[in-house]
Amino acid sequence: IIIQCPYDEYNYSMSIHPFFYAKNLKKYTEKLIYIPAYKMDEVGPTEERLRKTVKSYVNMPGVVFADQVIVQSEQMRETYIELLTEFAGEDTKQLWEEKIVEDSSIYVQEETAKSDIDVPEEWLPFLKKEDGSWKKVILYGTSAGVLYRYGMKVLDKMKSVFETFQKNRDEVVVLWRPDAWSEAILQKSKKDVWEAYCNLKEKFEKEQYGIVDRGRDAQKAVLLCDAYYGDGSPIGNACRARGKAVMIQNVDV
Repeated sequence: IIIQCPYDEYNYSMSIHPFFYAKNLKKYTEKLIYIPAYKMDEVGPTEERLRKTVKSYVNMPGVVFADQVIVQSEQMRETYIELLTEFAGEDTKQLWEEKIVEDSSIYVQEETAKSDIDVPEEWLPFLKKEDGSWKKVILYGTSAGVLYRYGMKVLDKMKSVFETFQKNRDEVVVLWRPDAWSEAILQKSKKDVWEAYCNLKEKFEKEQYGIVDRGRDAQKAVLLCDAYYGDGSPIGNACRARGKAVMIQNVDV
């Protein structure tokens, strides 16, 4: 059995059905293999901020219970071994050295031409210029966590981003993919932010700033875009894995 979600019950923003937690799947297979869902930035010994990010998904049940962990490079393998040994004790180092293997081919992906993507008909007027050529597509990702934390401040940032894209709409189109959790979280906990968020979304659609992607599968947006901009997210990681430029927005600017 191959798994790609390492968290089991230890991630408060996402999960899977408890039956599919690594500690339970272990009972039903001779070999449980964990492969991270996305290619990540390589972590050097002095990059403490990146090390903290990696630690948040390395020290997790999916890695601990797996019989084998396949990672993207030898450097990433060494990072996993170091962090897990630090977490579980020096006497466990040999266990991680045997369990974690490197295979750089796991993220090799072919480029897909935009003309080969099954694009919804209603998107085409936004995506193409008058001469029929394609505009540059920027995938804009916003997360529930950032909206919850920064509230009105991030809404002001989003408004500024949308207006910038609107000014350059002849050459560039924004493909906005809001986090599906945003509405549920804001509606229950921050009514004022929720109302302002709804107004901003309504204005985005009414004034045709770009495309809102509400599809459950982000793959189409990842294939279609030329670059990613927005909050840090798995979708941004998926774009990076395909060699596309990824820019994380700064709410304070």
